[in-house]
Amino acid sequence: MKAPFSEYLNTLAPSLKQLVSKLGKDYDYVSVLSTDSKGFAIRISQQVKVISSSNLTTERGSVVRVYKDGLYSEYAFNHFDANSIEETYQKIKKELDAQLAVLKLTKTVVYNTKKLEDEPLTLFVEKECEQLPENTDIEKLVNDLNSYSLEAISKDEHVVDCMVIAQSTHVSKLFLTANRDLRQSYVYCEGVVAPIIVMDGKNEIGYQGLSALGGPEVFIQLKDKIDYAVKFAKEIKGKICLIHVAPVDLGLAVGDVGMQYFPEIEQSEIKEELLELNELEQRVIALGVDCEHLLKQGIAKDIILDYAKEKEADYIVMGSHGRSGMYDVFIGSLTKELTKSSPIPILVIPCHEK
Repeated sequence: MKAPFSEYLNTLAPSLKQLVSKLGKDYDYVSVLSTDSKGFAIRISQQVKVISSSNLTTERGSVVRVYKDGLYSEYAFNHFDANSIEETYQKIKKELDAQLAVLKLTKTVVYNTKKLEDEPLTLFVEKECEQLPENTDIEKLVNDLNSYSLEAISKDEHVVDCMVIAQSTHVSKLFLTANRDLRQSYVYCEGVVAPIIVMDGKNEIGYQGLSALGGPEVFIQLKDKIDYAVKFAKEIKGKICLIHVAPVDLGLAVGDVGMQYFPEIEQSEIKEELLELNELEQRVIALGVDCEHLLKQGIAKDIILDYAKEKEADYIVMGSHGRSGMYDVFIGSLTKELTKSSPIPILVIPCHEK
C-alpha cells in the first residue's frame, strides 16, 4: 500500500496558496513548508513499559520563509484558519517586517544571500509501506517487543534486562511557492535492542539499531538483532591488544657514502615508540580495561593480520592517516589493504594531531 498524503494538508493547500500570493506582493520570494505527521513510540523492558501516541518527530504546523533586500526571515505557526487569510497575512507581515527592521536598525552584519530559484515544479509522492502507524495493533506489537526483551535475557546469564524501543512516524510534507507545489508522504521507523549486562560488578549496555523507510512491519527485524546486541554488550568488557608495526628501513639514513644503515637510529626510534605504546597501555588500563601491547618490524598488513588471528580478535581498529593519493588520505593505505584481506570487521577512526 501507499502511505496516503495528509487530508489535512490537502484541505489547507488552497488557502496557503492564497497566503503565498498575498505575501508575494511584499517580498521577493515566499515559501511555505507545512508538516502533518502522526505516529507512536514504545519502550519495553522488564522494568519499564512506556507507550505514547506521539514521538519527537510527530508534529503539525507550518513555516513561512520570505526574502527581501538580501535577507531571509521566517515565521512559524501551528494553527491556520482558512477563513482568516487576511488576518493571518497581516500578522505574519508585521512579524517578518519587524525582524528585518531589527537587523537593519542594529546594523547586524549578515550574509547577503541570493534569492532561491523558483522554477515551476509539481511533485506528488506517496511511498510504499505495508502498515501505517495509526492503524497498527499496538497491543500485539507491545507483546512482540516484550518477547524480544525476554529472549535477550534468556541468551546469557549476565543479561539482567533488555530495553526494546520502537518508533514509527507517518510523515506528510507540503511545500508551496509561487510556482511550486511539492507533496510527499512516507512512513519512517526506528528501533533499538539494548541488553543490559552485569559482569564483574559493572553494568554494560549493548546496542543494535534499526532505521528504515517502511511501516511498523519492519520491527520484526529487531528479533534478528538480539544475538549481536548481547554479544556486543559482553565484548565491551573485552581486551584491547595494541600493536604498532615499525618499518624495516627504520635505521636507514643518508650518510657520507649515500644511503646507510645506522643501528643506533633504529634503536632510538624503537625505544621511543615502545615508550609511547607503554604510556598508551597504561592509560587504557587506568580506564579499567585489560590491555597489552606489541611492537614488531616488518610488513604491517601481514603482521597485524597474524596478530589478530593469534589473539582471536573480533575487530581490528585502525586510524586513518595514509598520505598516498586521495583515497588513501581518506582511509589510509594500510587500512585499505586490511579491508581487502581481513576476515574480521575493520573499524576506521580518523586520527587528529594533538
